[in-house]
Amino acid sequence: MSLFFRLDSLLLPSFITTCEALNITPPKVHITITNDLKTAMPVTIHCSSHTDDFGVHSVVNLADIQFDFQPIPLLSKDVNCSMEWGGQIHHYFVVYINKRDKDRGNICCSWFLRERYLLNYHKKINMDIYI
Repeated sequence: MSLFFRLDSLLLPSFITTCEALNITPPKVHITITNDLKTAMPVTIHCSSHTDDFGVHSVVNLADIQFDFQPIPLLSKDVNCSMEWGGQIHHYFVVYINKRDKDRGNICCSWFLRERYLLNYHKKINMDIYI
């Protein structure tokens, strides 16, 4: 048996273990947006990022839309949503900001649409986020 073969067989398991330990792919993020308006109007919601389009949805009162996406390590992967109700009101919200949300301690972001803001509870800092 050659010296190279013995070193190779010794180094290969440690290389595989190191690569597995360096797996930095974050888990998928699950977004939920609930129409929590006091009026019974449906809301048209369109969400997208620079790599994904999550489609246009009409959401009736107290119903929600849900979608998943894979954050990209070391890059910004913001998810923007436009919302319209009553035929004239357009609002734009960023429901996922990698820098703000990547270390939340959970992979679910649940938002509640109110007349003037979106509401989300942030577990890690133990407070509500209004945007």
